[in-house]
Amino acid sequence: MKFNKSILATGIATGLLCVQFNVNAQAVEDSSELSTETNDVEVIEVRGGIRGSIINSQNLKRSAQGVVDAITSEDLGKFTDDNIGAAIARIPGVQIQRNDNGIGGDRASIRGMGPLFVSTTVNGRTPLSHGDEGIGNIRQFNLDVIPTEIISGVVVRKMPTAATIEGGIGGSVELQTMEPLKAHSLYKNNDNFGGVVTVSAINDSLTEDWSSKFSGVFGARNDDNTLAGYVAIVTSDADYSVDEAYTRAQERDIQIDTDGDGVADRVEEDVISHSRITLNAIRGSKERQSVSYGLEWQANDDLKFGINGYTSSYDVYSQRPTVDLFFDYNGVFDEDAISIENNFVQSIDGSGVTNPGGDFKVENFDLLFDNLSENNVIGFNVEYGAYSDFSLKADISYSSVEFVQDLRLGIMGAYGLDPTDFRFDGTGDVPSFTYGSEVNDPDSYVSVGFFGRDRRGNNEQLALKLDAEWVLDDGIKIKAGVRQADTEIDVRETGRFTLIWDDPDLAAASFTGDLTEPLFPGSGIEFNQFLEPDYDAQAAVYPEIFNERASSSAINGSLLNADDSTGLPLDKANSFVVEEKTTAFYVQADMEGDIGDKLFTANMGVRAVATDRTVYGFQTTRVVNSLN
Repeated sequence: MKFNKSILATGIATGLLCVQFNVNAQAVEDSSELSTETNDVEVIEVRGGIRGSIINSQNLKRSAQGVVDAITSEDLGKFTDDNIGAAIARIPGVQIQRNDNGIGGDRASIRGMGPLFVSTTVNGRTPLSHGDEGIGNIRQFNLDVIPTEIISGVVVRKMPTAATIEGGIGGSVELQTMEPLKAHSLYKNNDNFGGVVTVSAINDSLTEDWSSKFSGVFGARNDDNTLAGYVAIVTSDADYSVDEAYTRAQERDIQIDTDGDGVADRVEEDVISHSRITLNAIRGSKERQSVSYGLEWQANDDLKFGINGYTSSYDVYSQRPTVDLFFDYNGVFDEDAISIENNFVQSIDGSGVTNPGGDFKVENFDLLFDNLSENNVIGFNVEYGAYSDFSLKADISYSSVEFVQDLRLGIMGAYGLDPTDFRFDGTGDVPSFTYGSEVNDPDSYVSVGFFGRDRRGNNEQLALKLDAEWVLDDGIKIKAGVRQADTEIDVRETGRFTLIWDDPDLAAASFTGDLTEPLFPGSGIEFNQFLEPDYDAQAAVYPEIFNERASSSAINGSLLNADDSTGLPLDKANSFVVEEKTTAFYVQADMEGDIGDKLFTANMGVRAVATDRTVYGFQTTRVVNSLN
């Protein structure tokens, strides 16, 4: 089935009108260096790695239109950040949504505007993202796929302008790789070849393992520095450990006994209560291989050609022993057996419940979770007239991301447990749990079944951008440009739950009686160890089920004609193709002048965006027999 989700008419589209005024506490007579007069321009090029990096950052902030922060290569080198998101987190007004559990990504918010409203570019190009597990929030860029070593600088613009690529109404994060013709710090003694190699290792106190990293950058240029290129390489392998506790809550009516006769005297309505509590012992590894590259040719004083890009492979694997607790609220609670504050359950004492009803149960499984993301951006650009009154830039780029997820787990369950043994206290820094001894007795469990899922995302974008700039008299600069982008998002999910109920062979293979290592050591969580299932032993009992994968035709074939007759079947509700064509045009005026003895800068402009989007997917249809 084919849907035209939305078509924004070419003439109407989106308009952005921006007017900004910045006043600097700097005397006009001291600001002559900022003059836009270009009849007699003296170009001063600052060389030297650290000092040049700092000066470039200062100049960028001073001359920028709007509120701008910058991270230089010197800033990036001060810390052992694993990815660019950790470095950006130090900028005032920028918040990073961290990806500790491997499901989403490190994403940037600017001054309270979430990642959906923040655009991310690499050398002015929009890289694609795999979002949450390849299927959700795909427009939010995952910064953790990019190591700091392949980035030479970051510019964070905290307010949009008409020239900002669409999607960045909350601001933008602009990542920059090295410019080969300006990479003077690579070369010593005026050599034409140079490089830097770094080998490091970090010890993690939680995993007690060493993680190694290799990074290097190598460059070459000709004698007159009109042709230069470089390659930067990063490879790392790190183990990681995360202890996780969280609840899924829902609204319930809770009956409370105030006089001790076991009969409800009061009903608290629509109380947010913990219906399912999960403990995860996440232990895994993160492997990364990244390459950044660039080649520039200064053909003459006015004309420069360049090609640059990066490719990054990021593999996050984890094995996650997990326990899920399900507690039913159908009984009558003694008044001191439950604490409710602000309409939210704070603590529970299961021994104070009359006629609990329902089912107090625990499900235990060993979850194998593997996410592989491969990201690429490459572009060719031409720049004319960089130091003249009129300049022109053209850029054509290709961006892609391929995401592969393999998730599988064998589920065991303990049912009909005694709810009087359960305690929950969520008033501390870490929630505390108490269970009965049955929870860690292998004989309490029966086999439930197996769930396996294969997910693939293949996303591509081809974009063309053209920007022009005119420097006029009286401190006025006119910018105009157009951008065309064709994007295709192809997401496929296959999966199956296979019921294997109360199979004694599977139950015997699942547990050896071993417990997980302690979770949240020293935090007083009480129940901080639980039975650890053995996935490999489970798979040995039912290899044809536990090792089943999706067929190539389901993953790679035409979506609407996908053949899933073998292997894991296609999950049609979570499989779709999006084709999007975007055309944007902008014009913007940058102005600077003086009011009294103060310098002011301002800009105003308009951006029009036309989007044509087509989505291919599936609609569930229910057929009802009214006679039966």
